[in-house]
Amino acid sequence: MKKAVIFDLDGTLLNTLKSIAQCANAALEKFGLPAVEQEIYPQFVGHGAQALIRGVFKFVHADSEIFNDFQREFLEIYNKNGADNISVYPGIFELLQELRKREIKTAVLSNKPHAIVKHACAEFFPNMFDVVYGQRDNIPAKPDPFMVRKILNELNVSVKDCIYCGDSGVDIDTGRNAGALTLGAAWGFYSDTQFAKADGILKFPQDMLGYIKL
Repeated sequence: MKKAVIFDLDGTLLNTLKSIAQCANAALEKFGLPAVEQEIYPQFVGHGAQALIRGVFKFVHADSEIFNDFQREFLEIYNKNGADNISVYPGIFELLQELRKREIKTAVLSNKPHAIVKHACAEFFPNMFDVVYGQRDNIPAKPDPFMVRKILNELNVSVKDCIYCGDSGVDIDTGRNAGALTLGAAWGFYSDTQFAKADGILKFPQDMLGYIKL
């Protein structure tokens, strides 16, 4: 029986795509740059805030001389408004409650900035996770398995007793790099298009319960 589940955040627990797109487009507007369609944003997401900003900036062919100013503007907007227009995916609360009932430990690992991840989890999932981590300076980001191993050490759980669940190829690589049972969340940003290397694909959150006894 599995003893812990580590979740990605964006596209797995929270639907944040509209929020990300609105914040980035607001920053683009400040510099007279064209907005990017919301459907394009998944290609920029998953490797952290820096990669998102660079991806959007490159997509609109902006002048490299304004990159630092654009980055500051985006982060200011996102820190202020990044919690707007976010929703919890259907079935997530019920899954978390069932995991808690079965005494299975839970954690969140995201490539978003740590402070934003902590705030989001406190707001949408108060007291529902044992450990929460976002990206921090000088700490390897996903798909490096460093933070998965750190979380498991804090939870006192071995990797063979862990499930890693996320919606992107980055997440699948993260879980597999750590040696965890790795499941793709098909309700997220990418449907099931990035799960060729996953150990399983979840169409709905409750589908995870079928893997708990493996």
